[in-house]
Amino acid sequence: MSLIVTIDSDDLDAQMMADELSGSGEVAQYSTLWDALASMVEKAPSVIVIDTNTAQLVGVDVLGIIADTVGPVPIIVMTHDGTQMAAHRSLQMGATAHISKYTLGSHVLSNTVNSLIHQRVRIAA
Repeated sequence: MSLIVTIDSDDLDAQMMADELSGSGEVAQYSTLWDALASMVEKAPSVIVIDTNTAQLVGVDVLGIIADTVGPVPIIVMTHDGTQMAAHRSLQMGATAHISKYTLGSHVLSNTVNSLIHQRVRIAA
């Protein structure tokens, strides 16, 4: 079963992500990057979904820290900013995708995660 790590300090958003992803694999929820990193050292996830706009992460090279800790893994950045500029910034930072939190519940997140997991399986085969 694929491990999907979500990192979000907002309890409601975190629960909405977990609900949407429940059929995509094992979902491990964390409210801080540091807690998530500690767990990802033990078992590397198939996909990471993170809100980089939390107070604890402002000015931090989040994607770089994740890559240095767990190696290459698809990272989806989710924020309340659904603009093209926000998406462009996320992709420039190294994210695989940027999704607006306003789409939670519409299966955009779960479809993206499922696609990324299937791509990883095909590459590994």
